[in-house]
Amino acid sequence: MNISKLVKVVIPMLLVSALVIISACAPTPAPTPTQTKWVKVGVIADLSGPASVSTVPIYQGITDYLDYVNEELGGIDGVKLEVLWGDSKSDPAIAVTHVTDYIERGVVAICGTTSVDVMGSKAALEAAGIPAIGPFASKTLLLPPSCLYAVNPEGAQQFATHLDWYYSEWKKKGLDRPMRVALIAWDHPTGITGAGGVKRWIEMQPAGVAELVYEANPGPTTVDYTPELLAAKAANPDVIPAVLFGAAFGMVMRDAGKAGLSEDVAFLMYTGCFADGPRELAGTEVDRAYAAMLQLMPHDEAYEATGIANHLAQTRRNQPDFGPIGVPYSMGVTAAVILHEAIKMALEEVGYDNLDGTAVREYGLHRMCNVDLGVGPLINYCEGSRVGPVAFRITDWNEERQREEAISGWVEPIPLNMIYPEG
Repeated sequence: MNISKLVKVVIPMLLVSALVIISACAPTPAPTPTQTKWVKVGVIADLSGPASVSTVPIYQGITDYLDYVNEELGGIDGVKLEVLWGDSKSDPAIAVTHVTDYIERGVVAICGTTSVDVMGSKAALEAAGIPAIGPFASKTLLLPPSCLYAVNPEGAQQFATHLDWYYSEWKKKGLDRPMRVALIAWDHPTGITGAGGVKRWIEMQPAGVAELVYEANPGPTTVDYTPELLAAKAANPDVIPAVLFGAAFGMVMRDAGKAGLSEDVAFLMYTGCFADGPRELAGTEVDRAYAAMLQLMPHDEAYEATGIANHLAQTRRNQPDFGPIGVPYSMGVTAAVILHEAIKMALEEVGYDNLDGTAVREYGLHRMCNVDLGVGPLINYCEGSRVGPVAFRITDWNEERQREEAISGWVEPIPLNMIYPEG
């Protein structure tokens, strides 16, 4: 072999050998960091429709808390939450479109802000095994037990219990006659459900306790309740359950003054009536309102979630505490706290690779048996329960302190089977 051929063969071999030796002696490259694990959750809310005055703060409470889990807690055992969101505008058809999209994109759970957000998607969610958590207050959503989990008592249950509490206060006046009830309720799932509770409570009482003297069912787009209130005034009521939502809370209180309704006539309402928007519409008439369906308050120092909600309101909403954005914000935080805990419990049981909606339901929500999540009352989704909190309080507006305050202890709701004996 001549020199040139030797060079062509031997030198490349020497170079390869050198590279092998150098590689063997070189430090091992640092491993590539493990890619962040993500799990999808959906949020559906009325952000621009008729209920948005009350539902936007709920949405903010949900999403602020989920962002807090990602950014300040580092996720749930290292798993972060990818939040999908959509505006339902309180339109069931729009809500179904969003929820269908969430299911197709592989969410393991959904949070909503009203019954309308999920009412048209119940069958699809049930088929996919995906739970939805939120202030769902309709019997048709909660009975029979399905994939929907409420963070407040069912609507008829709320209003029956609320009216029962008010009757105990009214009796202190010592009047020897039935309590006269005038009912104003939306011709809408939210209104129809709550109105059913009012009527059922009256039916449950012995003769002579209470009577329904007037009923009106305006639509959710009503902006002037003066005609209904003038008619109610003619019936001389003692109390008016106003089964409405959003800005309508403020409108009906405002128009009570226009109609010349006696200031002694109280309004019973869902939580949210003391949020900034409704309260500003109501003006001084806000003094006649009482709310139910409460989880926690800005000044409830005994509850862990109060501190979290205050922290989130300060850092993400530039609010001194979550009082200015109302109890709806705390309701959103409550829903998100429950979702967080359910996913955490499911991850501990099945691991990340096997996490899905069914696992969140079976190993998370269904194992919450009278547990304390720091949101006020105990939470119970065991044995078919779909109403999480086991109690609520009655609140009114304290003008001097400029905040909503609880004026009762924890009130245990009238059992659902008493409201709906037919099942």
